[in-house]
Amino acid sequence: MERTTALTMHEVAFGNDKIEVIEQGNEFLVTMKPLCERIGLDWEAQRQLIDRDPVLNSVTCIIQATAKDGKNYETTCLPLQYLNGWLFRVNSARYEGELKEKLIRYQKECYQVLFERFSASGLIIRMLTNLNGAQKR
Repeated sequence: MERTTALTMHEVAFGNDKIEVIEQGNEFLVTMKPLCERIGLDWEAQRQLIDRDPVLNSVTCIIQATAKDGKNYETTCLPLQYLNGWLFRVNSARYEGELKEKLIRYQKECYQVLFERFSASGLIIRMLTNLNGAQKR
């Protein structure tokens, strides 16, 4: 007997855009092709970038989902927590104009999220405290 897991589709605000996120159990997965298209990146080139990256490749999954047109499609997804890693791999210097600006804006937002996570956990304070202690020795 085939067992299926319920999927819930969400749209999450990211910058001035919305990204599609699939909730599967306790995991949130970003649908990569629609995200690349929304940013303006070539999906096939980004799929190859993901395939070549040992970390991203190891967590990539293919989800079969029913679209608004009622048809079933397979879509490549990355767990949400790996989205920053993928965005940092995209070289904004290879692009021009609005696409480059949008990509840099997304990357800056990712840097900000990482900073907030580290500073909220007190990790930065502990790192600075350890650094000051090491310098006094």
